[in-house]
Amino acid sequence: MPIYFHDELPSAKNLSNYYIKSIHDKNPNNISILILNLMPDKIETEYQILHLLSQLPTHIDIDFLRLDHIKHKNTSNFHINKFYLPFDVIKKNKYDGFIVTGAPLEMIVFEKIKFWDQLVKIINWARYNVSSSLFICWAVQAALNILYDTPQKNRTNKLSGVFAHNLSDNENGLTQGFDEVFYAIHSRYADYPVSYLKENTDLRVLAETVTNDAYFFSSYDNRFVFVTGHPEYGRLTLSNEYLRDIARGLYPALPENYFPNNDISRHPPFTWRSHGVLVFSNWINRCLLNKILTK
Repeated sequence: MPIYFHDELPSAKNLSNYYIKSIHDKNPNNISILILNLMPDKIETEYQILHLLSQLPTHIDIDFLRLDHIKHKNTSNFHINKFYLPFDVIKKNKYDGFIVTGAPLEMIVFEKIKFWDQLVKIINWARYNVSSSLFICWAVQAALNILYDTPQKNRTNKLSGVFAHNLSDNENGLTQGFDEVFYAIHSRYADYPVSYLKENTDLRVLAETVTNDAYFFSSYDNRFVFVTGHPEYGRLTLSNEYLRDIARGLYPALPENYFPNNDISRHPPFTWRSHGVLVFSNWINRCLLNKILTK
């Protein structure tokens, strides 16, 4: 279905190859989604998320949010200033949905992150101005601290690769269509033990890794939805991250269950794509569309 976004966005040309068109005029009857894109390669992430959202049978209006006074190493300031809106512009709006992406910041103490104070203000604003917020990867760790006062918890070794997951709640609308065992992709140090979440929050765990690490969970009213992996990742995103880290001399571990026969010259099978579509479509249908239809 058509989605509204700036038609000069670099993603627009790539999306048009899949017969996905932007629309030029926002409609108050459309679902409205605000995206805070914290990933280093913002253009790639824009494309990945817009491609997933465009698979849904409803019209969606998209706004991108930018942080103030932040220098971007991998995306030009021209791009950010042209296609992303400042908080002072969007804070007067109400949105049906809010997506906050991951960022490679897990090893930095929250208070030392340059935009931490801004992020706290934005997420607290979203409590009252957004029907449902979807937090992805590092954004989960940040949001749990802001919303539930949970401490920063990290693994000793990075969880990187494609892993089997178990469905914990097959009656929840957010997991509709999930297989009892499904595959999802991760690239994180953050740690989310199921036992800790159950003992220290009122969140409901919907799916978890086979080692009892929470993958997909939400508040009971669905105002806050968390996915600790990267359902938006393309086939080669993790490969590009791995090769980038090698080039930087970081000696990363080979992503698990990703490259065929652990051969980095071979393209990985795209085993998490259908699950990624379900994560976004269920969030739209259960958390956003239902609220609009019952207004």
